[in-house]
Amino acid sequence: CLQGCGASKGRSSSDARTAATARTMADSDDDFEITGASGFDALCDAPHPRHTCLNEPFTGDKLKACASCYCFVCDGKQSDCKQWAQHCEASDTDPRWITERNNFKRGAARQKRREEDAQPENVRARREERAEREEDQQREEAHTAEHGEGGNADEEVEDLFQEYVPQTTFSGIRPHPTVAFETTSLSFVRTPTLDVTGLHLAALVAEGSDSPS
Repeated sequence: CLQGCGASKGRSSSDARTAATARTMADSDDDFEITGASGFDALCDAPHPRHTCLNEPFTGDKLKACASCYCFVCDGKQSDCKQWAQHCEASDTDPRWITERNNFKRGAARQKRREEDAQPENVRARREERAEREEDQQREEAHTAEHGEGGNADEEVEDLFQEYVPQTTFSGIRPHPTVAFETTSLSFVRTPTLDVTGLHLAALVAEGSDSPS
């Protein structure tokens, strides 16, 4: 076609150079031209937000969307968006739409919890949990009425400590003059057998000293 169209008389030298250049590019093996594509293209065929679509560029009509576009705000298929006329403008570079997206996610999470709470098995579980809490509260109130406000604290102290009782005593040594306490766990530790023939103990016994325990 270049030769046929360029046969007109009086064609300028510039047109001739252009035609020659075109023929050179067509005959060159180093140049190629993409005329089509087949198969799955992740950039175009994979799900993507409207503002990153390559099939329908965001710089054009934003209402248009390909089959793989999804709503940036609703985070679902564009065809399912009930506010597409407004949401088609959304992008991840606009703080307003980022806030809208976060608010939509929180609302969807609350709606999901309400639907789950409405399930019969969840209703029964909540009733049983409420009944257990009420029973526990009643037991606490009854215990408080019987032992007073400090009843639980006293029991805890009694469990942690008890009066100290020497595991080994020696004849002639008086007991300690005051009451001593030790932890309940320590009271289960057995002391080793002591040699009462030692000079130190013998001296204490002779002097009538208080118990070294």
